[in-house]
Amino acid sequence: MSKRKLKIYGAGRMGDDPRDEQWREEITEDMEKIGIFWNPYLLEPIQLKGLRPSRLPDKTPDGQEVKHWCDLRHFPKNSAEYKRFQKYMKAIIKYDLELVRKADIIIVRWSKDCKTGGGTHGEVTFGAYLDKPVYCFNESKNIPAWIEGCCTKIFDNMKDLVNFLLKEYEV
Repeated sequence: MSKRKLKIYGAGRMGDDPRDEQWREEITEDMEKIGIFWNPYLLEPIQLKGLRPSRLPDKTPDGQEVKHWCDLRHFPKNSAEYKRFQKYMKAIIKYDLELVRKADIIIVRWSKDCKTGGGTHGEVTFGAYLDKPVYCFNESKNIPAWIEGCCTKIFDNMKDLVNFLLKEYEV
């Protein structure tokens, strides 16, 4: 009789730092030994295809270059551009939280840049609220008390987290 594969959600910042994506690539092989690893970096573009704003304006109203669809948030709140940003952001939030709801385990990379966003906070909080095990590796050394309270176990680095998970989930 084979064991059921666990569903694992990889939470953490998705920004300009290459490490935001690298850790997910590095951990995938080990997590696939335990179950199915959901990487929002890879899944969101596929699942939300068609919703992402296209034909972006060249500049924001204050003259800043628009490099990414997220820059649409700098437009006036009643503008069509801002509404496009909100529509896509709401779709991302709904999709990611649905993956957290379906997951058996949440793993999170907490970096110093997590403080500037809200997604990681929301995913970790929602996972804890649903009584999911939330395992964190803390690269910032400055983790908020709220996030600490949400975590089942916190590690100093990804290697220690991976070793724990492989042992804990008998791989």
